[in-house]
Parts: sequence; C-alpha cells; structure tokens
Amino acid sequence: MQGVSLGQCSFCQLGHEDGYPWKSGTDEGTIVTLEGERVHNQCALWSPNCFQDAHTGRLKNVKKEVRRGKKLSCKICKLPGAVLGCSE
Repeated sequence: MQGVSLGQCSFCQLGHEDGYPWKSGTDEGTIVTLEGERVHNQCALWSPNCFQDAHTGRLKNVKKEVRRGKKLSCKICKLPGAVLGCSE
C-alpha cells in the first residue's frame, strides 16, 4: 500500500478510526495517500473514474475523482464528495 496516513478520507470525509464505512482496525479502513490525496483505498476503488493500472497495480485518476466529488453533494446528507450516483 502506498503512504499510510492519519486524517480524513477526501471522498467520504471520515477517518480510519470512525469505523464507517469499513470496520476500524482493518486494512480496508486505512487512510492511504494516493496522488497526493488522503483516501480510503476502498473509497477510491468504488469511485467510477478511478481504475487500477494493469502494469503497476496503482490506482489512477484519484485526484481527478476527488476534484469531481467536491463539486457534487450527496442527496441525503448534503455533504460534498459524492462520487457514486444514488437511487434517490
């Protein structure tokens, strides 16, 4: 995994110890630094325009997706960072 850090995920706005959307204490909830953005690896994987480079295995388009998400708000909670569409 690339640079592990503390702090808040640029996508879901939650930290590693918040325990949501993944249980705290697991690698899935760890905040990592990808393309200069602090994110949960799983949040980046679920972002529609992020993809894993076939040769390096690294996630690409993370910074672009974070910028896109800052322009969008969740219909339910009204917080910015909603990169996934919802059924509402």
